[in-house]
Amino acid sequence: MPILSTDRARLAVNAVILLAAFGFWVQLRWYVQHRNGAEHCVMTKLLDNAGFRSSARHAHS
Repeated sequence: MPILSTDRARLAVNAVILLAAFGFWVQLRWYVQHRNGAEHCVMTKLLDNAGFRSSARHAHS
């Protein structure tokens, strides 16, 4: 079934692109944080605070 194989290939390509984009975003975010120190965008600060809160909650419970 050629249609199934092309759909599967398209899914694989999309997954690879998403993974590459996510990895690039993480590296870029790490670079910006270490270059600028405490100055980063509001979204990153919110994400970091949410992550810290959830990890702290897990540590205490």
